[in-house]
Amino acid sequence: MGAAVTVVGSINVDVVVRVRRLPDQGETVPGSSMERLPGGKGANQAAALARLGVQTALTSAVGDDADGALSLAALAGVDVTSVRTVEAPTGLALITVEDSGENTIVVVSGANGSVQPPRSCGALVVQLEIPMDVVAASVAAADGLVVLNAAPATALPDDLLAGVDVLVVNESEALVVAGRATVTDALAALFPKVRRGVVVTLGAAGCLVATGSEPVAVPSPSVSAVDSVGAGDAFVAALTWQLLAGASLVDAATVACEAGALSVTRRGARATPTPAELGAPPGGPSPVRPS
Repeated sequence: MGAAVTVVGSINVDVVVRVRRLPDQGETVPGSSMERLPGGKGANQAAALARLGVQTALTSAVGDDADGALSLAALAGVDVTSVRTVEAPTGLALITVEDSGENTIVVVSGANGSVQPPRSCGALVVQLEIPMDVVAASVAAADGLVVLNAAPATALPDDLLAGVDVLVVNESEALVVAGRATVTDALAALFPKVRRGVVVTLGAAGCLVATGSEPVAVPSPSVSAVDSVGAGDAFVAALTWQLLAGASLVDAATVACEAGALSVTRRGARATPTPAELGAPPGGPSPVRPS
């Protein structure tokens, strides 16, 4: 059987240092711990979708090194047949996380620069930690729902956006992708360019969903954040899960906000909740919310 969704994106190993507070420019601060954890937006979203019960395949690349082996071993439940091993080091993300849960991230692409697009696929989830020509070719190869998480942000051509059903960005990414000074203006500029809608995540405040002239504000549950790394990936996975189950974009975003909120209460980039934690019984239907 083919995958219900193909994720095309990065695989990284996250080197995570925890600090009391993030350093200012030129400042040195002491770290309290250091971990090497599996990460990368593509791998995170694929692992999250699989955890939510979606049949998921990942198209990516790793190096022939210990980090590549660590990354692949952490993708249980994901079809990794299309993950290539190449002559480049596995991607690396250097992440600093402060006690409040806020973080800074520097990514070194490594093997992610060698990702190849699928020849064809059904539903697609893709991000921007891989070459832009691979993103465009993947969108063109899709014959189903297309979710683009435009992170890290860059300006995107209109012909690429025309093949996207749902664009997901955070506040700062929205401004970069749209080339606008406010989120409201960014939504107005981006919505006509995609097929279904635009979602702007707002962290603890939830998200804005544009499916027409007036954006809809979707709140997020109030939680005590421990680690916000990977929260956006949990959001994208849960949003896609719900859209594949037939939910409206606003209803899907409601569940995605719940998933993102739960993920920040745990450490690590793979803290996506299970369907049961989001209201679906084991083996039961997805929690599509009524409008």
